[in-house]
Amino acid sequence: MVADAFTVRRLHEWALPRTMTLGEPWEQRQLLTASNWLRLHTAETPSAGACLSAFAEGGRTRRIRHLAASRLRQLRRREGAEER
Repeated sequence: MVADAFTVRRLHEWALPRTMTLGEPWEQRQLLTASNWLRLHTAETPSAGACLSAFAEGGRTRRIRHLAASRLRQLRRREGAEER
């Protein structure tokens, strides 16, 4: 079976969140060049802390930059509350 470029890209995108969740190595470039769907999906996941600062600074759209910055503030507040 021959996979077209879209299928190959989508498979790589579906594998990236799993790679991140498992703590395996990944490159920031992979995330910043991914589709809007993957970036939004990843930024909304509970374990997104590792990628939120990359999105907040280098996200392609204003929506992803805003979402990432907002989630980053929430996570930092939550971490501060847990330390008390």
